[in-house]
Amino acid sequence: MTSRMTKRSRRRAGAAVLATVLGVLAAVGALSSPASASVNREQLQASGWICVSHPFAAPTWTRCFNPGLGLPLLGDTDPRPSYNFLQFELSSGAFVGTGHMIRQDLYRGQRCGSGGEAYTFLPLIRFYECVHA
Repeated sequence: MTSRMTKRSRRRAGAAVLATVLGVLAAVGALSSPASASVNREQLQASGWICVSHPFAAPTWTRCFNPGLGLPLLGDTDPRPSYNFLQFELSSGAFVGTGHMIRQDLYRGQRCGSGGEAYTFLPLIRFYECVHA
């Protein structure tokens, strides 16, 4: 098997990334509207989002991943190139920020957000992540 992606798989990966970005933007837009106080992780879950508290993340957070796109899992032999998520405080349910994860083999030193902070490496799942508060 060659390491090159076929034109079809590149197109499919690009479409998936675009769908992820659009989903996060739609959710963030909903969260920044006047009705944002009523948007929470339970409502996202009811809409098909996958909301979990991960052992590799701070135990006080819940992360919600776009429906149909999955989430990074320990031992996944064929993970997606990247994931986007919304983050909530576990105890209060308060929205904390948005996040982006890049697979380890694709990370090239990108900086996180407008402040230029470094991404954080999550060795258990082999992804780098950036959380925007």
